[in-house]
Amino acid sequence: CEPYKGTFCSKYLKGKNVYVKDRQQNVENKVATLIGILNRHVTDRCKEYVIPTLCNYIIPPCAKDSKKPRPIRFCRDDCEVLQNTVCKLEFHYAKQRFAKMLPDCSVLPGPGSPEYKTCIRVTMKGEDNQYCYNGTGEDYIGRLNVTKYGMPCLSWKSNDPVYKLSHNFCRNPRGQHEAPWCYVDKNTYEYCVIPKCSEASDAIMAVLILAFVSIIVYLKVQHRRSTLPNRDHSSSGSISKSTQSTLQQPSSDFKQSLIDDANQGKVKFLELLGEGGFAKVCKAALMRNETEYTDVRLAIKRLKPNVPPQVVENFKNEISVLMGLQDINVLCLVGVSAGEEPLFMVFEYFEDMDMHRYLNLHIPSPAQLQDDLRDDCMHDPDEVLFLDFALQVASGMAYLAENNFIHRDLAARNCFITEDNIVKISNLGIGSCRYPADYSWVHGSSLLPVRWMPPEALNSLHFTHRSDVWSFGVVLWEIYSYGRQPYSGYNNQEAIECIRNMQMLPCP
Repeated sequence: CEPYKGTFCSKYLKGKNVYVKDRQQNVENKVATLIGILNRHVTDRCKEYVIPTLCNYIIPPCAKDSKKPRPIRFCRDDCEVLQNTVCKLEFHYAKQRFAKMLPDCSVLPGPGSPEYKTCIRVTMKGEDNQYCYNGTGEDYIGRLNVTKYGMPCLSWKSNDPVYKLSHNFCRNPRGQHEAPWCYVDKNTYEYCVIPKCSEASDAIMAVLILAFVSIIVYLKVQHRRSTLPNRDHSSSGSISKSTQSTLQQPSSDFKQSLIDDANQGKVKFLELLGEGGFAKVCKAALMRNETEYTDVRLAIKRLKPNVPPQVVENFKNEISVLMGLQDINVLCLVGVSAGEEPLFMVFEYFEDMDMHRYLNLHIPSPAQLQDDLRDDCMHDPDEVLFLDFALQVASGMAYLAENNFIHRDLAARNCFITEDNIVKISNLGIGSCRYPADYSWVHGSSLLPVRWMPPEALNSLHFTHRSDVWSFGVVLWEIYSYGRQPYSGYNNQEAIECIRNMQMLPCP
């Protein structure tokens, strides 16, 4: 037990002693990563309970009345409400991927156990005051436990273990009946004394309709009494104009401002990231004034002067294609040159943390591997994070394929990782400068990422969406091998022969 020192769960754990078996930062990273993945699949109804639930389960507070370190456990009935009602689909999705990081409701303290009085509850907003239900009441999570005929509800678990609910509150699991119900004996159920929310709504609507009719009658009477032939419309017209101008006023265009700033010298070039035969890629910063930098970092791909006309045409075609691509998992254009030379493209940039470097920095030490083997409570956090990285790369590549864009150089080195662990697939073309050992001349014509290419592309030098799919498979291998070079131990020519002979990569 030690004081909570983190930030992600501080809303729920600040000032408390927490029970941990690992470094707090490692455990908190597990929570943050898991929640980051679940947030993409979570409903609005479940979202407000996900963070407090996982924070209190994975980093539980310590029991104050215990002589030896002991965690305060989650309440079974709250767990069941989340798992079977509020977050049912989310739990089902999560259990298929990282079951060991989720609570097992059946082993948590329930009514009658010594720990039940002090177990952790996730406060359900409006739960105690939920006196009506919508639809069939499948979403009802109130605490009413009396039937229409005044009979007390019996415990679900003791009468029907299929539902695995330890409480006796009215429910309609899976919406199988018309309204919330409960058991009154082993083989008999009754509907509960809970009104349908629409009944209350109907009453309110009736009042509103009556009020509306009254207003109409009143206005009719006033209209008949009115003897103003020349009514002044200036006031209402003024309001209309004002509203219209406010709504139609254009907001500042960030892309255009970047173009203007770049042309006016407001972008400070910091360093060269890579250089090819016809273009340079530079890291830059947006300037607040002549001496102050902003936090905005950019990558600018600039065409060299005096290049052949065909190269200029190809560069313009690339601009027109990339301008139409906007996806969270693709490193997107935020500006282009206004037509004058030198031609350039401005990309968002996330410092120098490409996925290859990130994976290398997170290679576990032998001691960490032993700790993970001994830890029966959780998966290695990398398992969750790596799956998330793989899903993001797949999502970004699917988007590019839908837009008929062939990447040709998909690899971990060409995927940037943001501070929030968002993957950005890059097409800057700087991989060969930063990782020259990953590229080789093929047929003396092109410098290509041979270890990521399928046999047919090595033979024909023709790339398709299918060759991108092959490269994605190699990226998966990179992710789960912490950034090892494919076919390491072979030189490039030997690696090419391995691929042509369909010698697959070994399991990482």
